[in-house]
Amino acid sequence: MRIEDHLVKMKGGKLYAPVYVRIALFREDHPVADGWGITAEVLSTDETSCLARAEIVDPNGRTVATGHKREHRAHFPDFEEKALTGAVGRALLFAGYGTQYALDELDEGERIVDTPIPGVVNASAVVTAKVPATDPKEEFKKHLERLIPGMKPSDMKLTFFAIMGQGATFSNENFATANSLLRTMQTPDALEAFMIKASEGVKTIDD
Repeated sequence: MRIEDHLVKMKGGKLYAPVYVRIALFREDHPVADGWGITAEVLSTDETSCLARAEIVDPNGRTVATGHKREHRAHFPDFEEKALTGAVGRALLFAGYGTQYALDELDEGERIVDTPIPGVVNASAVVTAKVPATDPKEEFKKHLERLIPGMKPSDMKLTFFAIMGQGATFSNENFATANSLLRTMQTPDALEAFMIKASEGVKTIDD
């Protein structure tokens, strides 16, 4: 995977590596099965702001990198989830993933809006599906274009593997399972939030 194929152009023409891209790159180098972890927690929160912390942990339990992020309700209604996402993004930056494409995120120059990470994952909501009569692959593309208009084919492929796991085959059954999940999503935030959870090996959705 090349990070250059997944950059987003910000105002002023600067290129930015979204958090889900950094996670995908990290997991390509350090699979869940190898024991590497990404964790995030809320350190403090009140009615106006939230401070979150994230860690990158190696298979021996050692902390490789940490990231902190404070977010305010005045900027985002879902400020707690935004703080968690920002902390994960910064931890990955300090671990060397996408650093050259997110310098504004470190100096608080241009405000960066990344997808929130849900604080609780409902492990009982595992997604399954039957193969529909329509072409599952084409339906998959339509769902992604609905959520993120103009999404590049390379990002569609990345999304498929984020949902189904690296090495998953492009079978009708796998596309049908992915589609059953995508049907429940109404915003780009929902898609990217799931990709973050899936990077930890958790293929679930919230109630």
